[in-house]
Amino acid sequence: MKKIICFLFIFLLTIFINGCFNNSNKVTNNSINNKVVSVEDYTIYDVEDAIMIASEKASSSVVAIMESSLSSQSLGSAVVCKRVPYANDEIVSEDAANITHYEYFAITNEHVVNGIISFQYRVFISDRISDPSYQTSNVTVIEKDEDLDLAIIKFKSSVYIETATIKNSNGLKKGQIVIAIGTPMSIEYFNTITQGVISHPYRYTKFDDFGGYYIQHDASINPGNSGGGLFNVEGKLIGINTWKLEGDETVFGMGFAIPSSVIYTKYSKYIESYE
Repeated sequence: MKKIICFLFIFLLTIFINGCFNNSNKVTNNSINNKVVSVEDYTIYDVEDAIMIASEKASSSVVAIMESSLSSQSLGSAVVCKRVPYANDEIVSEDAANITHYEYFAITNEHVVNGIISFQYRVFISDRISDPSYQTSNVTVIEKDEDLDLAIIKFKSSVYIETATIKNSNGLKKGQIVIAIGTPMSIEYFNTITQGVISHPYRYTKFDDFGGYYIQHDASINPGNSGGGLFNVEGKLIGINTWKLEGDETVFGMGFAIPSSVIYTKYSKYIESYE
């Protein structure tokens, strides 16, 4: 009898302790992913700070592509993915004291640079339009693929530009926060930032006559965003925005980006950092 009473006492004591522990920690159980998240650990300001930091980091690698004429119309955007330092005509190390300029390689859409010839187009590095040091006309297409709507451009500048860290897109999930960066419409809107979520991480759909798998998201994109980056909350590139679904006035928030895994498979030799 004593053994039974002792067992019941231990059993009830265990239930009591577990109940106190759960109440004191105030946790919410997400049964879908079987995760436990403390509701007191994060605030909306933490989320806002994360997005601001990611936006600043990501935007430093995005440039605008314009016509070489005085027109301010944006043809598209590009994401810098590789930087090579030079001292005059010689390649040097990143910490060299005699760097004269950098050669940059950037990812964009094929339809942005279709027919591009050197000195016909300009790359803007910032919205300081009147400062010639923040733009260059020495733009060359290195490679392009019409089916994938991808291209690599090369340009030179004395201005230091951060290169994007590219994140493998294979692990993306619906609902993840994303940031789209590009120059819609004109240079006046250089590196406009919009935010949304992933609607579908690997959606098969058709762009013109070509079908493929894209990241579908609802971050606002417009003409000129083509070739610009889609980034995660770490500020890492997960895709290149290429088109949006258009129709009557009832169609909103259906943008599509080429997954970073596709980009890396095609252009890995032009990419400096891939995770």
